[in-house]
Amino acid sequence: MSLYHKTIAKDSFDYQFYKSLGFPPLDDIDMPNLILRITLGDMNLIDGLYIQIPPDAELLSIYEVIKEYVIFDNSEGLLKLKEYLSQFPNPDLIDILDILHNIYKQQIAGKVNISYHINNGESNIQPDEPVYLHQQFHVADDGVTYKLLDVVLDVNNAVDPFYLVSEEQKQEMLDDFRATFILYMMDKFGRFPDFGSEQISHILDKLSSEDDCLIYFDDADWNITHRGYDLLRSIADEAEFYIDNYDIFADIYIKGFQKVIFDTGYGDNLIIPVFLREGIDPYRAIFLIAVYLGNLDEWLDSTGDLFSEQSFRKLFSVIADSPDEEEIGTELLSHVIEEGKSRMLERSLHHDRLENIENINKRMSLL
Repeated sequence: MSLYHKTIAKDSFDYQFYKSLGFPPLDDIDMPNLILRITLGDMNLIDGLYIQIPPDAELLSIYEVIKEYVIFDNSEGLLKLKEYLSQFPNPDLIDILDILHNIYKQQIAGKVNISYHINNGESNIQPDEPVYLHQQFHVADDGVTYKLLDVVLDVNNAVDPFYLVSEEQKQEMLDDFRATFILYMMDKFGRFPDFGSEQISHILDKLSSEDDCLIYFDDADWNITHRGYDLLRSIADEAEFYIDNYDIFADIYIKGFQKVIFDTGYGDNLIIPVFLREGIDPYRAIFLIAVYLGNLDEWLDSTGDLFSEQSFRKLFSVIADSPDEEEIGTELLSHVIEEGKSRMLERSLHHDRLENIENINKRMSLL
């Protein structure tokens, strides 16, 4: 069974555009041509990597071909490939090469799993299967025939985003998050998901218990208590605190292991290791920020999302993706935090100065 059926219709604009970008890359029309194309998941064909490889590479395994002609064991081979790709009129080839190189680097580190599929061919194949079993035959517009190994890679996290907590702690934490979400929904929308759900009823009982006393039932409806509103205000304050003080660590570029540059648009997200160093629960921080920003509002109409562990796994995937302190280096992480807090202080002083000038202008206008 084939999971992927990506095609580009002949004579379409995309087909002509793809051709103008150098696909298929046929260097020698008098020799048998074998082309490797790699895309990720639902990525469009036009955005993938394509290179010509030696015809006898069909005797190698799919993984061997990718390792020998794309990933390499040395930087010299990678640099030569980039020089080769720079000859094509497609500026994105080097970018997707870097992405692929990083994916396999993460696989070696045990952070991701990679499954292999053939576009318009077999899926979930083994990477040690030989190329010739899966290559496809095509004819270019000029009549030149070529073989194509059209690989699609699915990349999934290998690290459990809940690795920081025990199973018991995880279940207790998710129950608390669901209760918080329902309280938030009652305040924002005046309702909560699927009133008839047994799972919802269990949480309503918890919220209305003597211990919590966050909601009460009156006039044939559920209402939020003063204590519940106090909790919601404290949650909003907490979320704002995380955003105001730690959002700066979401985009960091470290140059020469010393110079820390913020807000580059291409930096690393180091919020999680910073949270952990600062003693902040990353699960709670991520959840409260997502609730505060309204990113989970769509769960209102789907109890399946609210009570699915997979939804929370997706929300907390940043925890699995983040480097830990050991990878970053203790001293370097300390330097990053110091620089980040210094930048935040500068922002705060600048904001206070602007606010003070505005107040002076208001007073002056009254004279």
